[in-house]
Amino acid sequence: MRRGLWLPGVALFVVLTSAPAVAGGWAIATLDEAPMEFVAGETYQLEYRVLQHGETPFEAELTGVVLRSTSTGEERFFEGKLTEITGSYEVELIVPEEGSWEWAVTMEPFDSQQLGRLPIVTAANGFALTATDTLKILLPLATLAAAFALTLQVRELRADMMGSTQPERV
Repeated sequence: MRRGLWLPGVALFVVLTSAPAVAGGWAIATLDEAPMEFVAGETYQLEYRVLQHGETPFEAELTGVVLRSTSTGEERFFEGKLTEITGSYEVELIVPEEGSWEWAVTMEPFDSQQLGRLPIVTAANGFALTATDTLKILLPLATLAAAFALTLQVRELRADMMGSTQPERV
């Protein structure tokens, strides 16, 4: 009869000792601000916060940004530096060459937070035109083109109206 009692005792021990490790064992990282796209070879200063339970600022044992190439598996780690604000970090990130890269924020002892794919564009002769830059150029040009087309339409309409009000000459 004594042989069958050890199993419930082990199970109870595992439950009691693992409960504190699981309770409160998660955090999130929130980026203060990040560019829509990154230019290969450029350096960026990013700030982020580590929040335990999504609320309480937390000073992680080790934190930073990890970039991982989806084609080669190469990883690059950029360590975060604690700012004056508890749980707030800044990191200097050097964007690698063009390619498919994923990024994540590490925050030990918690799991890393995956941030998805890192949108990297290539600088052509030291000049990179991002999608945002393209919109900043094309949107005003499109607005001017639309205004010009509208002006032509109004002129044509006026000419038609003026022509129909004049009496016919015989």
